[in-house]
Amino acid sequence: MGRSLRSTLIAVVLAAAEAAALPDLIPQVDRISIEHDQTVSQGDVTEGCAGATSGRTLLRFGVRFFNAGEDTLTIGDPQCPDCETNPGALCDDTRFVCSPADGHNHPHYDGFAHYQLLAMDERTVVAVGAKVSFCIRETACPEGTPVIHTCENQGVQPGCYDYYDPTLGCQYVDVTDVPDIERRSFILRVTLDPDDTLPDADPTNNALDTIVPGCGDGIVDGEEACDGTPCCNDDCTPRAEGSVCRPSQHGCDEPEACDGAGGECPADAPAAPGCGIGGQCVPEGTISDDGCGMCEPDAASDAWTPRFLPDAPGIRCRLRAIDAEREVCKRKASRQLRRRLGRVERLLAKLEERGGESDGERFMRAVERLGVFTARRGCAEAGAAALAEQAAMYLGSRVEPL
Repeated sequence: MGRSLRSTLIAVVLAAAEAAALPDLIPQVDRISIEHDQTVSQGDVTEGCAGATSGRTLLRFGVRFFNAGEDTLTIGDPQCPDCETNPGALCDDTRFVCSPADGHNHPHYDGFAHYQLLAMDERTVVAVGAKVSFCIRETACPEGTPVIHTCENQGVQPGCYDYYDPTLGCQYVDVTDVPDIERRSFILRVTLDPDDTLPDADPTNNALDTIVPGCGDGIVDGEEACDGTPCCNDDCTPRAEGSVCRPSQHGCDEPEACDGAGGECPADAPAAPGCGIGGQCVPEGTISDDGCGMCEPDAASDAWTPRFLPDAPGIRCRLRAIDAEREVCKRKASRQLRRRLGRVERLLAKLEERGGESDGERFMRAVERLGVFTARRGCAEAGAAALAEQAAMYLGSRVEPL
């Protein structure tokens, strides 16, 4: 390989390695609190963070912005006028503005983060934090790494973080108009670089959801009697005694009800041995009125189990079952099948009445022809085949031993 080609390849590899070494922004939330009757500065109102300067209910929280990547997040000099005397002024670098919010009055990078308060369904936005601009600097760095980034030269080195204390102006969501803010639980979602304007090795970890404790988070705390269980109301109070918390699965299964004191549903009690049919609990072993079914819970807990004994009543049950299958046949075949079923039943009646050998032969021929017919027409074949076996057993049982 020539020196020129080798040098080119090395340069490509180094460039690819350098491109892969990006910053990686990760948020962390702490010190969440709900504070009532709060007073904020006019600067907060000007920036749109609060609806008024007094009488506000605020969800305050602190946020750390880590750079967990291998490269420095470099943003640079905002090129702003004196923000102390020019609050709200735009900077020469149009990504920045002089923040008027209380406790800031320095250059903020616009659109660095987004705060949302969501309902527990994770979709419904309840309130939005108006603070979108931040001074991206280093609050702390690992030992041995000097802090070099400030509001006048913004950025974050690998391993360092910027921290926004919850006492700062606009470091909150104004929840004054959110119903039941003290009682309900919510999700606080913090998203870094929502508009994807900064280099980032892994944008998928830029958003963080944090639970704001309250009714609906599944944890019993404060004055809650229960939370998120079957016997618990939406306001975390126990449901009334007798409220069904586990409905009956069938007629032999009793429903479970709340006791009015706690949030848990009683354990599912074993069902009575039987079949839930027609809204009633039928005892195990019961024969249906038409004789064609039996309650066998192991086979079916909510229906009759077909009963096809090798006797005349059992055969009539089979004929009715085959007749019910005619709906899968074509119209002409369905009519023909019904006539053939009727012939088998008439011959069965004669066999019962007279019991002659010729009656048995005619009956069996009719059953066999029924099987041939269903096979040719492609409908009710399984029922006809089962009938043939059943009929053969019935005739065999009628032969007197020598």
